[in-house]
Amino acid sequence: MAQIQTFTWVNPSAAVARDLDCGFRVAKIEIYDQSNMNSVASPAVFKKGVWTLDMAAASAMIMKNSDGAATDVSSYITANGVTALDMQASFGSVVSGFTNAAPGVVTVANGSLFKAGDVIRVEGMIQTGTGLSKNGQWAVASVAGSSLTLVASTASGYQAYNAGGIATVVERLNQDGELQPYVTVNTAVQGVNLGIGVVGAALSVMKAVCYGEMNVV
Repeated sequence: MAQIQTFTWVNPSAAVARDLDCGFRVAKIEIYDQSNMNSVASPAVFKKGVWTLDMAAASAMIMKNSDGAATDVSSYITANGVTALDMQASFGSVVSGFTNAAPGVVTVANGSLFKAGDVIRVEGMIQTGTGLSKNGQWAVASVAGSSLTLVASTASGYQAYNAGGIATVVERLNQDGELQPYVTVNTAVQGVNLGIGVVGAALSVMKAVCYGEMNVV
């Protein structure tokens, strides 16, 4: 049986590149702009894209209508197409900042991994100056985008953040509001990145079908 994963989404008002986490190494992907399959727009709009694993990163075969006409034409793009994502393992989120403030704020690459009430472990940061290290465990008061606001103050007595670091969740509140140990999960993505050349038009209803290179029983 083939590995197949299907995705549907509606683009925001300004269509942007997006990652699709298929859960396997992608051998081929087909992308459809379902809102524009009958388009006769001028300038022409993207209708369909195809990429296979033996094609270059960021490339794709795409189909658009002719400017202002119903005739569809194909072309090969070498930028803003499809790129394979084949991360083997990723745990937690990369830290890019940790303020000395009241309260302290940790800036991470992926804030969606964290929730208010979490206890997180920050490790591997390079720090400068004298004082206590901010590598360690911290309680999170709130999460806004990529910013984790802590319960504790780091305004004084701590070294300044310089570079690096990883933040992971070690405890999370259960339904009864009690902290319980949290199993760190692998957040690595195996799939593809869709560039702006294949992601479709603003507000379009999109569909993508990913085919894996391995068969499963």
